[in-house]
Amino acid sequence: MGDCSPDTDISILHDPQPGSQSSPIVEDGPELPHFDEAISTKRYCEIALWLSYFISVSAIACSIWLLAAEGGLIIAFLPDNVAQGVAGVGLVGELLPLVFNLLIAGCTEAVSYIHAVSLRWALYREGRLEFNSNLRLFTSAKSSRTNTRSVNFFSAACLIVCYTAASQILIGRRTSILFNGIALLMLGIGLLSLSIVSTMCLRDTTNTIIAWSPSPLNTTLACLNHDIIVHHRGRGMLAVDARYLLAQSSKPRRRQCAMNTVYPATRYIIYFQYGVVALCAVLAIIILVLIRILNTNGVPTYAFFADDNGTTQLYLDSGNSDPSLYPLWLFCTFLFAVVPQAFFVMALHGAELLVTVARDEATWREAAGRHGPGRGAMVADGALKSAAKSWLWLALLLYKPVSSWLLTSQGIKFEIQQSTSSVVFNPIPLFALTGLLILLVAFEEWLVRRRIGGPQPATYGHLQTLADLVDDWGPSNIGVDERKLWWGSKGFDQMGDALVGTSVKKEDVGEIDFNWRYK
Repeated sequence: MGDCSPDTDISILHDPQPGSQSSPIVEDGPELPHFDEAISTKRYCEIALWLSYFISVSAIACSIWLLAAEGGLIIAFLPDNVAQGVAGVGLVGELLPLVFNLLIAGCTEAVSYIHAVSLRWALYREGRLEFNSNLRLFTSAKSSRTNTRSVNFFSAACLIVCYTAASQILIGRRTSILFNGIALLMLGIGLLSLSIVSTMCLRDTTNTIIAWSPSPLNTTLACLNHDIIVHHRGRGMLAVDARYLLAQSSKPRRRQCAMNTVYPATRYIIYFQYGVVALCAVLAIIILVLIRILNTNGVPTYAFFADDNGTTQLYLDSGNSDPSLYPLWLFCTFLFAVVPQAFFVMALHGAELLVTVARDEATWREAAGRHGPGRGAMVADGALKSAAKSWLWLALLLYKPVSSWLLTSQGIKFEIQQSTSSVVFNPIPLFALTGLLILLVAFEEWLVRRRIGGPQPATYGHLQTLADLVDDWGPSNIGVDERKLWWGSKGFDQMGDALVGTSVKKEDVGEIDFNWRYK
């Protein structure tokens, strides 16, 4: 634990308001370069928003057409006489919802990003923007109409509806694939509502979005340009966990403090994740026990996918196959699935914060010219480029639709047998989902407890800490797409004190000596 505290006098504290301008030591440095507004990222978000509008309106129109033209809310995707000649149509029918889930996940990520950026700059205007990444659905801002508690709750409900419905739109059978009109309608309503909220974020004149880049360095530069935070001299080796200490020289650490020591919300996220794991395991066990009790002939098989020979499933039968009852049973299936889905969506939302905070730290650590990647930290990064460079974010993007598919497409689903329509509970996918959740929690535990090696102070996207660590943003004549920062030793001042900081030239920073005290 010795490396987790800086070699300083912890009894000396300054004003606990990060970004406070009352500090007596403020550097009057050269004029700051302009930050990147990332207009291209805004354009991509607008394109994704229009795509979401198109999908949502089309889904609502198709569901209405199914009701009016077919007299019900279900229709064959492949005619039986065609599907019978297609090998493996049953397996295709089971996997198609997963593909559809990936598409919807992309749309919801785009509209959610607009909402998240809106929250960032609403907090900025209220003087509450401390970290670059925030828990979007659980953080409200009174100054923005689109980031109030009621809108956040509404957005969370719509997100849950979207993930639940996306997994239930396509229903696979041995001979055909069916459209679920109820799920199509619910998806259209949920995605349309999210799109409207995002449009309000774009059009909100009281909360203009200053910059669209997810980069913590660009956000810091924007705040410095607007005098929300200022650079304090003498804090070049103080990490985010030392943000309440007075400016002073300090020896570099060999390992930095963990995320959970500086971002309190991470602890509650992990606790909630454990609760969701327990919920999923208990649900799967209860269903399996009920099957063993109700099926006097024993469990037929433990197959993952359903087939005509029967699997380990619990059925709630309608007693007949009257098509007029399909909408009712489809809606019942949706209700059964939406309750556990709510817990999973909130758990994944928490995981998203952990990943974005880790990505913010990774962005800063690219500045380590001598220790670390040494590629140089890009001050301005577009959302797509930043996401593509983060394997954590890409893995989570894939994890979201897969977990939703296991729960609401395989674990709880609608089936049509020869004589009945049923709501089916299959514990096998739920056990698989429990395993995936355990892997997720184990990975998150590692992520929040990991103490990154190297002398470069950790920030985890804390804007004031970044403002203090970056002493040189480079000249204004460097383009925003070319501006890179390197961090390291910068020699000695006139008093003989070792200096540390940043430069746009890699050769201007040198090796860090762990025996020296830097400021």
